Amino acid sequence: KNLKLRGIMAIPKANKQSIESFTKMKDLYNRHQYLDTLSMGMSKDYISAIEYNANMLRIGQQIFGKRT
Repeated sequence: KNLKLRGIMAIPKANKQSIESFTKMKDLYNRHQYLDTLSMGMSKDYISAIEYNANMLRIGQQIFGKRT
């Protein structure tokens, strides 16, 4: 009762299934009007994530480069 769910975070597999995952997450997000965050997409697929209405992205690799 002391938690407030705000959104969904998804990290899809890095292949053609990512579009299927983005579609499922967008549909889930849209079904719950109280959610305000759809976080999906990373440096390699952020453009697709934006196309599927993500409003939070994880693009650290684009900014800082690959981890060593």
